[in-house]
Amino acid sequence: MSDDENLQKAASQYRNDGYTVTIRPADNDLPSFLTGYRPDLIARKGDDTAVVAVTTRDDLMKRDELAYTAAAVNAQTGWRFDVVVVADAAWPDPVSHRSSEPTLAQIRGLSLEAEQLAAQRHVEAAILIAWSAAEAALRRLASFSSIGIERMDAQFVMKTLYSQGILSHSDYERLQAWARVRNTLAHGLRGARVDHRIPSAIRDWLERILTSEASAAA
Repeated sequence: MSDDENLQKAASQYRNDGYTVTIRPADNDLPSFLTGYRPDLIARKGDDTAVVAVTTRDDLMKRDELAYTAAAVNAQTGWRFDVVVVADAAWPDPVSHRSSEPTLAQIRGLSLEAEQLAAQRHVEAAILIAWSAAEAALRRLASFSSIGIERMDAQFVMKTLYSQGILSHSDYERLQAWARVRNTLAHGLRGARVDHRIPSAIRDWLERILTSEASAAA
């Protein structure tokens, strides 16, 4: 669910309780004790006014300003500070609503494309594509193993599979190493010399994982 959808859902809950709700109020709609803080919602009903922060559990742990703001709001007569905690987004970054999981053949196709790019000395591009195939394979492995994944970021999927004994320690360590290289490249950073063997190593890992899946399904 998007941020806007989460705000609309929270606003509907307050409206159902008889409140008049303003979503993302402008600065000139806020009292002086909220200077420097932009709430997600302001909900009013008679003499009761709620300043509402809509956040995920992960973001809540990072928002140190909420405790200070809550104290300032709760000190005002007729005002209170509410926190509405919504589910964390499944994906760490926005993705197209029309996207879908690749098929087994498409995962293998990505891996093959990565090896071809590496052979043409486009190693950095090859690693980015190879890792996309690895991420898809990890999610497929979780689904095949009937492990529910609430967040789709690679680190969460890897840690879940490792904790469930689906990934071996050696596989987990190698995947972590490949992920660090991928992240360095994806964020436009420069690191040590990139190992041109990574796409082939990822392809070998993929084939082992995917072959095991096919054998188990047979």
